Amino acid sequence: CSYGGAEHKEKTEPEKIERFSLKIYSPGHFAVVEMFEDNADSLFFAAIGRYQLSADKYLEKYDASNVGYQIGTWREFDYSLDGDSLTITQSSDDINLREVWVRVNNN
Repeated sequence: CSYGGAEHKEKTEPEKIERFSLKIYSPGHFAVVEMFEDNADSLFFAAIGRYQLSADKYLEKYDASNVGYQIGTWREFDYSLDGDSLTITQSSDDINLREVWVRVNNN
């Protein structure tokens, strides 16, 4: 299934980063492509990898990415599913991340 939409990443300061994003899921794997709306010609992110879902955590591991230092590491998120929306969140001292992915209808 595919999810897409605007992704919102918010740093601890009120600076907001808006992106256009597309994420594709298959059993156990994902691919994601993101572009900054403010600078779509020069900045993007792409990754493929694996994911795991438990009762309360969503985990992603990048197998390939244009951001090399993230390859091979697992990232842990809290998540919620509400109908066709998947929300994943992560908080740390450096960043408060909230991604909302909405299922794209295949019809």
